[in-house]
Amino acid sequence: MKAPKSGLRSASNKAIFFVLLQLLWTTGFSQSLSLKNLGDVFQRTNLDVRWEAPTNTLPRTVWIYRLLPRRLPSEAISNLTVLCGFTESDRKISNADEVVYKNADQFPSKQLEISSSHGSISTLGDFPLLVR
Repeated sequence: MKAPKSGLRSASNKAIFFVLLQLLWTTGFSQSLSLKNLGDVFQRTNLDVRWEAPTNTLPRTVWIYRLLPRRLPSEAISNLTVLCGFTESDRKISNADEVVYKNADQFPSKQLEISSSHGSISTLGDFPLLVR
């Protein structure tokens, strides 16, 4: 009597098969890919290229840029929520760092996120009053 095949073994065999199939397909596609029409032919035999920039020195000064947290005025947040069609009942997260408005808890079709620490405003969905 034969021992039954384990589900793990057949799953790993399927994964190996699909990886090999993908490898063969990619190899075949790359063989037929023509790069002839991707640009102009450059044929110049007397071209003199000289690189005169230093290659082993570091700059004397360095600037460091960082994003500072910025709180939006409450009037700006209020205007943005009105433009997006949200109300106070749509506010799901509100703390010192971020404010999130959603029209549904699970799968929102519209969402507005305002993050002070990232300095960003992001939207999800269709907002006809906002210009993108």
